[in-house]
This record gives sequence, C-alpha cells and structure tokens, in this order.
Amino acid sequence: MFALSLHLQEGLGDSALRAGLIFAPAALLFGAASLYWRRIPAAAHHTLSAAGLIGAAVSVAGLAALLHGGSDGGAGLWLVLM
Repeated sequence: MFALSLHLQEGLGDSALRAGLIFAPAALLFGAASLYWRRIPAAAHHTLSAAGLIGAAVSVAGLAALLHGGSDGGAGLWLVLM
C-alpha cells in the first residue's frame, strides 16, 4: 500500500488527498469484514483465510495489469483494491 501511494503521488502526479481517498473503499470493506468476522461459523475461518490470501494475490496481479502502462487505473483501481 505504501508503494502504491508513492506511485500514485510521484509517478502519476496525484495529490496526497487523492492518493489517500483511493484507499477509502478498501478501508471501509476491511472494517466491515472485521466487524462481521465472528458471525461466520468457526469451521469456515481457515478456508476463508486461504481464500482471502488468494483473493489478495489476484487483486495485486490485477493492480499490476491496471497500472502497467502508466495509467491512473480509473474506476478499476477502486474495484481491485476492494
């Protein structure tokens, strides 16, 4: 996340406010997931941890594909970060 915020500010010329607001949807979903984690049956926690790691790897690959050509990512950047 730190490297992405530096890339947005230094590489793409975004302001610090815009770079920070790009992470807002991800922060909201992270907070919601932490609030509702205990409502999921305990037997599924190990499976969800592995699925979350796989989802994170897929989203990082999508992030690399979006920003590879030097574009700002558009709305796809928010979707990948969620």
